[in-house]
Parts: sequence; C-alpha cells; structure tokens
Amino acid sequence: MLSTIIFRLKHMFLTILVVSSAYILSMIASVPRSNFPDIYVAEARGHIYLRLVAQIGNTTFSPTNTTQIRLQETPPIALSNTSQYQPLLASTESTNKSVIEYRQQTTACSGISNIAFIKTHKTGSSTLRSIINRYGLARNTSFVYLKESKNGHIRYSRLSNSLRKKFLPPIGGTSNIGRRYNMSTVHIRFSREFFDTFMTPETKYITIIREPVEHWLSVISYFNFKRYAPEDVRKKSFEDIAAYLAINAETVQKKTRGSNINFFRNNQAFDLGLSHENCRDPSKVENYVKYLEGQFELVLINEYFDESLVLLRRAFCWSWSDVLYISRNVQSRTHSLKNETIRGLIRQNSMADQTLYDYFNKTLWRKISEYGPEFQSDLTYFRNLLEQVKDDCNVHVVKKLGKVFYQLNKDRSTLCRELLANDQINRIMHRQKSPPKKIAPGKTLVQLPIDRNEPIVSGPREPRAIRDARVACDNDPTCKKIDFSLQPDGRIKIITYRTRRNL
Repeated sequence: MLSTIIFRLKHMFLTILVVSSAYILSMIASVPRSNFPDIYVAEARGHIYLRLVAQIGNTTFSPTNTTQIRLQETPPIALSNTSQYQPLLASTESTNKSVIEYRQQTTACSGISNIAFIKTHKTGSSTLRSIINRYGLARNTSFVYLKESKNGHIRYSRLSNSLRKKFLPPIGGTSNIGRRYNMSTVHIRFSREFFDTFMTPETKYITIIREPVEHWLSVISYFNFKRYAPEDVRKKSFEDIAAYLAINAETVQKKTRGSNINFFRNNQAFDLGLSHENCRDPSKVENYVKYLEGQFELVLINEYFDESLVLLRRAFCWSWSDVLYISRNVQSRTHSLKNETIRGLIRQNSMADQTLYDYFNKTLWRKISEYGPEFQSDLTYFRNLLEQVKDDCNVHVVKKLGKVFYQLNKDRSTLCRELLANDQINRIMHRQKSPPKKIAPGKTLVQLPIDRNEPIVSGPREPRAIRDARVACDNDPTCKKIDFSLQPDGRIKIITYRTRRNL
C-alpha cells in the first residue's frame, strides 16, 4: 500500500515538472528574438562558457573571446550540533556527478589569487605548479619569472636586489622596479624577507614535501648520483648503489660539485631556507620548522596529495575544477629499497628533512580533523571526479625518455587541453615580455566598474555606458561597430571601431 502511494506521488511530481517546463519554454519562445542576445551555455567540468551575440543595427557583434564565468562554490562548513550542512555525497551512489551538479552554495569568500608556491625538488611539485599556473593564467595574474631562464626558475641564485631586477616585469609593465607580483611557482629558496620585497602584501605561502627516504631515492636517480660511486658499484643494482651512497654519505658529499651539493642531503629543508650548517643541529632544525609553520598557509604532503588538495581548495576558496590535475614530470622507473637498515641510515643522514616531514605530516592530519566529518565525503567526491575527468578526456599513458607522459585526443574539451597543457610557461613568459598594449587611433575607450562574475546582457539591465556607446555608434556614420572585453581588474573595456576619414 505504501509503495503504491509513493509511486503515485513520484508520477504526479514528474507530470507537474514536465508541464511547467513546457510552459516556461513556450514563454521563452514567445519573446522577440531581437530583444536578447543569443546565449550559448556549455557545461565543462565546473565552467560555464557564455557567448554573447547581439545585433547592433545591421552589424553582428560578438566578443573576440568567449567570456568565461566560473561557478562560485562554498567550501563545506564544519559540522557542529547546530550545523545545517549536509554533505551531498552521503554514499558512493551519488559520487558519479559532474562538477556542475555539486551542491552550489552562496559564499562570502572569494578565491585567493596571490600565492607564493615554494617549489621543492622531486616532491610532486610540478603537478602542483601546473594547478596554480592554470588558475593564474585564467585570472591574468603576474608571475615571478627569471628573464634569462627557459622555464623561469631561479633555483639557488643569491637572493638580492640585483637578482630581483632580472625578473620579468609584471603584466603591462616595462620594469619591475616598485611593482608587485601575484604568484610565484618557480624553483627558488624560501626567504620571507626577500619575498616581501616583490610579492603583494596579502600573499599566501604554500609548499609541498615528501617522505625523506623516497625523496632521496628519487633525487639520486634523477640527478645521477651514481657517478660518485666507484665503477664496480655503478654496474650493480639501484639498491646496491643507494646502499653505497647512504653508507658513504660524508665522502660522497665532499665529491659533489655545483648545485648537486644542495641536493644530496636535506634538500627539502634547504629549499625552505635552512642552511646546510643548521641542518646538522637538531635544536635549530626544530626551531626553524616551527617558524615555517607560522609562515605557510599550508604544507602539502606528496603521499597524501589528494587530501592536501581538498584542504587547499577550502583554504583558498577555490572550486573543485580549480584543483583538478593530471600528474606531471613523473619518472617511468620506480625505485624501491627494502633494506630497513639502509632506510634508517638515510633518515639519519637526512635528519632535517625527517624532522620537517614528521612535523608537517602531523599538521596535515590535524587540519583534516579540523575540517570536519564531511572531509571523507569530499575526498571521495574529488577522487571520483578525477577518474571521471580522465575517462572523459580519454587520457592515455606514454613512456618516453625515462618519464611518464599523458596524452589525449585532439577533439577533447578546453578543460582537458588545459589539464595537459605543456605551454603554460611559454604563455606566462610571453604575456609578461609583451609591451603594454596601446589604444590605436580611431578607437574610443570607456571603462566602468562591473561585477566580474556577472554576464553582460542587453535590455533593461544593460550597463548605461554600454547602452550609450551603442546609441552613439548608431548615430555616428563613421562608426562601424563596438566591441568589449572583460579586463583582469573587473572592468569592461568598450572599443568603438570607426572608418578612416579622408584627410
């Protein structure tokens, strides 16, 4: 009896829904087409793309670039006795949803776009860099990049005013003197005093670290440290080479030359600003690690990368689509070391890195606990979303030159191409190398403040400045058309195109 009632209620609800939808569509169809621009909406993993096509007199007007409006998503609120928040993903049955279907909530926070990412070596930092680069490129932020470097990295250059002068100027500038940057994603040693001279005051600092033994094994493989072992040892297995380097660490350290001396021991602590001398003093290491906790908004852990990104998303008020990723710069060869005695010796040689990792690993799990009971459902949702994106993008693995590369079909969506884009660095450097654009003669510039997240529509809600520009163009015989584009500072640039007058 109860099941029959439920079935009839469902049938009644569906009938009402269909009828109301048909009525709404008929109302829309009755509206004169000339009153509104055509708005084409396509859902692409959390992005809405709007293409506005309006009629201005007899001239068809279309923005040069599709206006991209990002859905705002509120980080879930920590549960309490009075909390009304209910996770969308109470079970795995509701996890196969697109980003667009995730619970949308109004939020008072706005996404953080002033970020200094201290890129450590061989920690999964290339993947995190691509996430931040993608976010910054979409928002036209200025990056810290070295002019003379192909990839912008600063690495272990001496941190000084003369080095700062070698940075690419911010977007639209010809000099970096007195200018501030929004983002840093290059290899550079951490020094808060130095960063404060060129980053915006509200900059948030993050970094990523890795379990010291696995990190050290990756370092000696990638930077070819076996060359410092005797010839007979170099012919043996990787595990034997690693054992030799660990046992003879002091001797090998003295043989290293150039920047390799910074990679062999405690490289992560060194990247984060601790000197080699202080890396040997346990009390100084402990004090410095506590200092770093006060400087960094979040220290991500390589072994818990997805968990770290869930925390990052909430801390920076980002959307789920902002933290999607496909791994970068992964070595195709995986090296293991099963000898626990040698592993213990590596931890001893990397005492500073081990202290650093132990401390921030505990900090990560404390933040997860503070996140609230809904953390696990958010993590499940994120991981299912990653798998869904890989399937939709048709990603396949290619192993080449000792690395793992991911490729996709040419007909994939814009988001898929951005996730695997290999030209992020070139695009960033090109933007900041280009001279500031000048308004050509015969074009009129009008600027008005407008909410960046609201689409421009014609009709009664159209901003007055745009409406006035349209009327002026209609009454001016030399005006061919007007165009507009959304600027990084949230303003609309209106350009009037005119025919050339005979002099």
